[in-house]
Amino acid sequence: MTRQADIPLDPPQEGVWSFEGLPQAVQVAGRQFRRTESGTPKPGVIGQYREDKSTNSTHLYVHADGRWAITHLDEFNPDKGRVLEHFVTDVIAQRVADRYAARPAFGYIRVYHGTQKHKLGAIRSKGLVSGRGYEHPKWFMVAEDFRSAADHAKGYEGEPVVVEFRIPSEGKERGGKLRKMWDGFPYLWAPQNINWEGSGATRWWALRQAVSASFIRGVHDLD
Repeated sequence: MTRQADIPLDPPQEGVWSFEGLPQAVQVAGRQFRRTESGTPKPGVIGQYREDKSTNSTHLYVHADGRWAITHLDEFNPDKGRVLEHFVTDVIAQRVADRYAARPAFGYIRVYHGTQKHKLGAIRSKGLVSGRGYEHPKWFMVAEDFRSAADHAKGYEGEPVVVEFRIPSEGKERGGKLRKMWDGFPYLWAPQNINWEGSGATRWWALRQAVSASFIRGVHDLD
């Protein structure tokens, strides 16, 4: 039987972390979790929990900005004594996958798009597209800061949500060498610092082309 490093949840689950601090045990999305110290450290993550079961245990991340996310489950839970199985099917498998996966030349950026819930179906099926085309470098659609995108979404009628994207940054061939252009190239125009309605200056990007739905990493309700 083929083993996977992580088994992704489709769609992932997200929400607002309503607990005081990081308790040892919590109930989230109808599941019982216990805090773990065995998870791999992640940027922006201040706490991790594993579902309180030995197999097919979902993994919960608590982010520094007050959000939680459940994006995958582990076939074996090391906190329940399944250490060897977890190491073989998760850690080793992930290292192999990382080694052979196609990677962008200059990493990834994480950006946020504020919108309304009724538009999610189109974004999930077609990706993020610009209604004004892709020749407008000042038609800003994604922000580096979650709160700025959220403030934008709340400025319109409807149920506000924020869509989180992880976008590759590629280079451009110049003089026989691959050179870095700017974060988000070629999908986004060069970023500009914008102070959206007093929320503080942050980088915003306009689209140079449609952003694939495969780059979506989460959808965050703002209710």
